[in-house]
Amino acid sequence: MKKFTSNKWFYRVIALFFTLLLFFNANLKQISQAQENTTTQENEVTLKNIPITIKYDDSTYFVTGYEETATVKLTSANKVLLDKESNEQTRNFEITADLSDLKTGTYEVPLKIKNLSNAITAVLDPESIHATIEKKVTKNFKVTPEFDESMLAEGYSIDSLTSDPKEISLSTGKSILKQVDSVVAVIDKQSNVSADFTGSAALQALDADGNVLDVDFVPDSVDVSVKILAPSKKVALAAVQTGTVQSGIDHFNFTLATKEIEVSGQQSLLSSIDTVEVPVNVTDIKETTTKSFKPSLPDGVHSTPASISVKIVPVYSTSTNETSQSNAGEVTANQSATTQTTVSTSASSTTQETTTSQ
Repeated sequence: MKKFTSNKWFYRVIALFFTLLLFFNANLKQISQAQENTTTQENEVTLKNIPITIKYDDSTYFVTGYEETATVKLTSANKVLLDKESNEQTRNFEITADLSDLKTGTYEVPLKIKNLSNAITAVLDPESIHATIEKKVTKNFKVTPEFDESMLAEGYSIDSLTSDPKEISLSTGKSILKQVDSVVAVIDKQSNVSADFTGSAALQALDADGNVLDVDFVPDSVDVSVKILAPSKKVALAAVQTGTVQSGIDHFNFTLATKEIEVSGQQSLLSSIDTVEVPVNVTDIKETTTKSFKPSLPDGVHSTPASISVKIVPVYSTSTNETSQSNAGEVTANQSATTQTTVSTSASSTTQETTTSQ
């Protein structure tokens, strides 16, 4: 035995054994600790404004007075699953309040989470809601369109507002129906409106003080047509000759059907307009005639009326008039001679007839 223990290989083997023992002992502790950390690590997320689904007989009853959303805190060791339920597009769970077995009255109803994985725990805030159940009533109301004039461009105003349909069906509880004073169609916020348009408008039921009431609409929105009045003013008209003048014509006289016109458009454009020109095309005009022409206006400016009637009188040059008068004189002289001959002949015939009779 003494000989064996004095062998140097004996100590080498013992040293190797203890080295391996210490190595495996240290690694086993690290692996165990890592597994423990993985097992106990929890992920947490808080989701706000999650809609509450109310379950009740909506053909007979109308429910009011309850909170429509809740906050839910989700906890899970499975981060992938937790991320899925956190995303509105991929989540499966819903928050519900079941009033199916309740009649008219006011109740405190517990909230429940449905379709949530067992790997996730949830805490709701609030845990319950108060709700009032009433008998459902339905009535038709006229729609009043509303438009905030602050949305108009400078100088513009409202001409008319019309809704389609003009009347809607409203459903609510008996007590709320008594409070309904009007139904309005509110157009979405816009800016610098300067042209007619038609858009969808949300409906609201208001009491006499303008407070929004809890009701259901059929349909839940209407189309509102808005007609806009642009800034306008009256300005003078001036005829301006254009086109090719026929030979022999010295000039034209123009008579406009109206001396002024109403123009409308942006205020900045109207400010620079004092007179509006009416281009009158005289090409191929040889005699007095009346035609309609559009006034010359800047882009974005319109007129009432859209066209102007103009009487056009051509005035021929003096030499042309003298020639015309000379030719007219010769024609008149020839016509007189012919007339005299005819009269004389007739007179002779009459004399002869008279003589024969005697």
